[in-house]
Amino acid sequence: IAGLHVGIGIHYGPVVQGDVGSRNQKDFTVIGDTVNTAARLQAVSAPDQILISEAVLEKLDPHRDFGVSAHGLLTLKGKDSKLKSYRIAWDD
Repeated sequence: IAGLHVGIGIHYGPVVQGDVGSRNQKDFTVIGDTVNTAARLQAVSAPDQILISEAVLEKLDPHRDFGVSAHGLLTLKGKDSKLKSYRIAWDD
């Protein structure tokens, strides 16, 4: 979409998923530390930037059609240890 510039954060790990709410109003959701970490990555990503964790990097196909570069160690809100982050690069 032209003019839409958002940052994206992706993390990999276990989540709890399911419906929440009442009989009249239900929503599907996922919760857990994995979701929180992805949200923290997204919060520190710049517009037009995709940040991934090392857990995601380990799951990527080595023959992928895009580049990955080290972004650095991040101190994320609510985390005791720093997280290794990587940036996805693609051609426009």
